[in-house]
Amino acid sequence: MLALTGGLYAQPMRPPMSIKPPENGGALYVVPNNGITLFDQTGSTTTTDGWPSSFDLTSDTGSSLSTAGADDFVLPAGKHRITNVYVAGLSFGYFGYAYPESFDVIFYSKIKYRAKKTANVYLSCPAQPYTYIGGYGDMLVDVSSCAAGTRFKGRKDYYMSVQGRGAYHDDYQAFYWATRTSQTGKPGLWETYYPDTGAGRKAGLEAQEMCSTWEPNTTCFPSGAVGPDYVFELYGK
Repeated sequence: MLALTGGLYAQPMRPPMSIKPPENGGALYVVPNNGITLFDQTGSTTTTDGWPSSFDLTSDTGSSLSTAGADDFVLPAGKHRITNVYVAGLSFGYFGYAYPESFDVIFYSKIKYRAKKTANVYLSCPAQPYTYIGGYGDMLVDVSSCAAGTRFKGRKDYYMSVQGRGAYHDDYQAFYWATRTSQTGKPGLWETYYPDTGAGRKAGLEAQEMCSTWEPNTTCFPSGAVGPDYVFELYGK
């Protein structure tokens, strides 16, 4: 499944805790690692009923099912270190299957998705630990060790991708990233490649050319079920 739509998944997502009182009430969330909120793309909006997949699953034979979402962010003036990434989403673990083993987080200094497509990696943080904090799959990914020596410039536009990692089997260690109806800054992007061998054949999927490189969500999912931006928040110092 490339995206989940409708029904149960259309319900609004909100972490059970936040660094400010949630819109519908609830407890305060204490930001990890003595950090502050550097970027917030969670409030004052309604999530859509489309949830693009964002995972890297590997079969026993080594074949891969890979999709990824990415979105841009701009930090406040100065230089900052990112310690934690909150992403709202859905995991089949909520329904009694397996949660992802870990998360891959990649920060890009630039992604061009029109002419002369490029994706310049600024920092790659594979297999990062995370904490499930509520909802259908709201996750807090700890990148504090990976990003300890990296500073991000304020007022500069970066992109970030997040992928749940796991094995493709009956437990479906997949992660679907929640999108929202409004757009902040540049559009959220998505890409996928399902090979027609191994795990791809097991999943009943054929090799796909649709969005085989980064493209806006609205291009990859023209039905309108998937929103133009993703729901996430960045903490740090």
